[in-house]
Amino acid sequence: MGRVTVTTFRRAAFRIVGGQFVMTVFLVAACLGWGTPEWAYSAAIGGLICVIPGAYVATRMFRERRHHSPLRVLWSFYLSEVVKIALTVIMFAVAILYLEVNILVMFSAYVATTTVYWFALLASDGGRPP
Repeated sequence: MGRVTVTTFRRAAFRIVGGQFVMTVFLVAACLGWGTPEWAYSAAIGGLICVIPGAYVATRMFRERRHHSPLRVLWSFYLSEVVKIALTVIMFAVAILYLEVNILVMFSAYVATTTVYWFALLASDGGRPP
């Protein structure tokens, strides 16, 4: 069993975001193959609503913080999560109000893309990254 470091967790976080992006591409391809271009567009929007805020958090959380206090790192984590939620809500609002999307397909793609994160957590062993 190897040593678990911040770098290990950084790699795991970006692997999850990458997996979510791959899921988005898969859903878009499936919609193009068995659905309509509108479905594919809606799936892309739904997937990106998951991927973009997740990438923001992964990028922000793993910036170099060697000289920061644990309390400051914790507050940075909380702030990142608040921004992630706000980004997600704003992106959904923009998609619903201004983009011509199939809402059911968009939400379904968002949920499917989010499951990549949950399956990665289930697959992790004892709190170690997948």
